[in-house]
Amino acid sequence: MDGQYELLAASSSTASLNDEAGVSSMAELNTRLRAVLRQKENAFQLAIAHRKDQIAGVQSGQIQEDVAVGDAVQIQIDDKWHNGTVKETNGTDICCQEFADQWKAKTCWRFDERAKLKKFIRENRGDELAIFPSYQVFCNLFCRYVDDWSPPTQQLVRDYRVQTKLVSDHVAGELHASSRVQQFVKSTATDVLGWVVEAAEEQVKTLLQAESRPYTQDHRLFVELDKKRMRTLEGRLKTTVTVDDNGNVSLAEAMKAFASIALDTEEREACEMQVALQSYLDVAVPRFADAIPMRLNDLVLCKFVTAMEHELNGLTDEKLARLMQDSERKVAMRQQLRSELACLESAKKEIELVC
Repeated sequence: MDGQYELLAASSSTASLNDEAGVSSMAELNTRLRAVLRQKENAFQLAIAHRKDQIAGVQSGQIQEDVAVGDAVQIQIDDKWHNGTVKETNGTDICCQEFADQWKAKTCWRFDERAKLKKFIRENRGDELAIFPSYQVFCNLFCRYVDDWSPPTQQLVRDYRVQTKLVSDHVAGELHASSRVQQFVKSTATDVLGWVVEAAEEQVKTLLQAESRPYTQDHRLFVELDKKRMRTLEGRLKTTVTVDDNGNVSLAEAMKAFASIALDTEEREACEMQVALQSYLDVAVPRFADAIPMRLNDLVLCKFVTAMEHELNGLTDEKLARLMQDSERKVAMRQQLRSELACLESAKKEIELVC
């Protein structure tokens, strides 16, 4: 009822895998396995998507009442915003180091949400001109996201391994063969699954490394980039342009508004970097979140089944004969029972002769 699937039902079928009931049981088990893996994949995709909304170096939602000395802020002077660092506070009134003679009330300052992003750009730009968005900085920032993708990706690989092992052990138990045969199948499955998952982990690492180099031919990237740029511009204009009762704006007011929202080089560069990251993440995150589950299905499940078929079909007659032999303990017990039975039969004959 809660949407959770139990992989192995409590009342497992005791029918042979060769009859109709056994086939039905295996089909149900396969369905349960797929359902459990879909849940694990959904958790993986949510973890990847959650990180997408957290732009590196951008802090939002700060409360002005929490302002403290040393905070990066922006203060309004002559209808323009200037960057500053808080030197003194008096409630929500602040004084900045860069403008020590001016105290600003709550309505005339705001937190600089991109302060850390600006600092990161300054420290990592190198010798690139500031008039161009830095591709090197963009790659460095995006690599942070790829690093954060690694833990949930590795967790999904482990989930595939655990669930596949549970199913293989369950199937071995349903063979209704001798304990030696069951143990052999389980041991073989463990070995095969080990190197299959190890190879899958290497492939996943390769995929993560490939994602570290931003690249796409998806035209949606440019569409999203333009949309976000326009949305940012519209947001700034709405806060500065005065609209009359008829919804009209004078040209002079519009030009004044454009002049007031013009950003300095550092602010414009940080804003452009944020928009570029958000746009590329809108393309890269769904691509990666879809690619990993599909690859693991091939690299773990399909490859494991194929490898197990190869291992079991490759058994020699001698190996099969050894597997079908009873253990020394069972042979000894059987011999003892035969001896006891012979003694009982001998005793029975003697009793019959006496009687």
